[in-house]
Amino acid sequence: MVADGEHALDQNGQLAREDAKRLRREEFQTAVASEVKRLKLPYVDIKIGESVQGRYARNIELAQGRFAIVKNGKAFTLVSFSSHEASRQRVGENIKRYVRSVSLK
Repeated sequence: MVADGEHALDQNGQLAREDAKRLRREEFQTAVASEVKRLKLPYVDIKIGESVQGRYARNIELAQGRFAIVKNGKAFTLVSFSSHEASRQRVGENIKRYVRSVSLK
């Protein structure tokens, strides 16, 4: 059994899948909480197949990748963004995207 705050390693010395998943989810939730406080807007979770429309406010880097903060005036969401996509968008531009995959939260 692993104590709270410790992480199990598999036979190859890698972080166990469950622990990696939990750490990604915790990192994502911490980022969301920080942005809720900073923006004073609620967070809206998105699902595969939904569209996201709003103003590209900025991006944030997490261990699991780059995310764009998209605001629509009433709420915000985090959208997985590749560096190529981010380089084509400018902060402040309106964007519309269909969600094809959702990062592990």
